[in-house]
Amino acid sequence: MSKKHEYYCWCEMKKNVPGGVKVDMAWIPEKFAQIDKYIKIKQNDGTWEDGWKVTYVGGRREVLEVLAGERDYLNQRKVSDR
Repeated sequence: MSKKHEYYCWCEMKKNVPGGVKVDMAWIPEKFAQIDKYIKIKQNDGTWEDGWKVTYVGGRREVLEVLAGERDYLNQRKVSDR
């Protein structure tokens, strides 16, 4: 399957940790975007963290759209943090 026909969904994931709950929002591959499914999330250091539960599945986009916009927030920060 070519990348242009792969889809990602905007999801909320939660993980129980000592003292509370961690929450994260991210675009994840559609095949993992299922409510109550437990997944691993890749961390900034390249390691994978297990135990994240998908709690919300929102919009769907082709992977190339997601990748094209993945760093848009950096451009916004450059303008707004002056």
